Amino acid sequence: MSRPSVPAVLVVDYDVTRLARTRAVLEGEGHGVVVARDSAMAAAAADASLGVLLLADEMQLVPTRRLVGALRQQVPALQVVLLASERSGQLTRETLERLGVHGYVFEGDGPERLLRAVDAAARSYQAIAQAQASDRLKMELLASVSHEFRSPLHIILGYLDLAREGAFGELSTALADAMDKVSWNAGQLLELVEDFLDLAKLETAAGKIEQVDLTRLVRTLVTDNELLVQGRALTVRAEVRGPVPRVLAEGAKLRVIVQNLLTNALKFTERGEVVVVLEPPLPGVVQVHVRDTGPGIPADAFERIFDLFAQLQPGDMRKKGIGLGLALSRRFARGMGGDLTVTSHVGTGSTFTLTLPAAGETAERVLPHADAR
Repeated sequence: MSRPSVPAVLVVDYDVTRLARTRAVLEGEGHGVVVARDSAMAAAAADASLGVLLLADEMQLVPTRRLVGALRQQVPALQVVLLASERSGQLTRETLERLGVHGYVFEGDGPERLLRAVDAAARSYQAIAQAQASDRLKMELLASVSHEFRSPLHIILGYLDLAREGAFGELSTALADAMDKVSWNAGQLLELVEDFLDLAKLETAAGKIEQVDLTRLVRTLVTDNELLVQGRALTVRAEVRGPVPRVLAEGAKLRVIVQNLLTNALKFTERGEVVVVLEPPLPGVVQVHVRDTGPGIPADAFERIFDLFAQLQPGDMRKKGIGLGLALSRRFARGMGGDLTVTSHVGTGSTFTLTLPAAGETAERVLPHADAR
């Protein structure tokens, strides 16, 4: 039975007998199968047809995590199924989360259960891949339309500035006031276009997870933003608590997240301070807290502010913004295996916390009985 539309399955298992048996079961149902005995062989064998990774649970954890991360760079919709042996015992949630496993099946459950798990993973892959392709098409269209808007808007704003400066004759008070309103709204539209272009560029770029020196990035951005508060009753500073390991992230997107948090804090804080605290609260985790002394956020809006185009005060003309920055920042953070959250009290300020995985974890295994192979 031929299934040309079904994604290939990469089976990684050091046990040659089990590997051959699994391959025969899958190929018997029409699945395209690639096999490997370790992570290095798996990385070399993977190609664009891959959609499902079937992984023996006795493989070494750290090399396997690196394999999964590398494969997801090539195949973002990759689905991972764990094939557990009878010696595995109860699989912990931590084990499954660390490997990004979408499902698991025990070896002793038989071929029918294995096929159901792989079929479900293949269907999930196809649905996610289609959604990602649709998103890419939307981003490309958005970038094209936004690019066409940008040049006319620059021209409109240029002529408005000349008119307000009197280049075409003296303006009445009423007309000058109308010009101000037109100019502000045109500027708002231009900011929207620029944000859309940034979004499209970052979303369509082939991001690479790498080790990033977050301490250096935070200090640089804080220094750059110090110029923006000169003359205001406001200070901005960085606070690094203890030695902070590098983080695993996409450098460009990480910079966008931290800059967005700083920009928002400085925009909405009239007086007091904005502090960027960097710390490793737990092994394997690094956090950035951007704390301000601004007006604060109501508790019922903690999630809403991360929605696209959400603004708490859309009519406040003193604060430009379209509600895109926080939504993008959380999306980027979660795409890198982290998260972005907020705590706040109205009247006393807000703290946005970016959590990311640290680099340089020590070697460990999924199961304590697994031998080095």
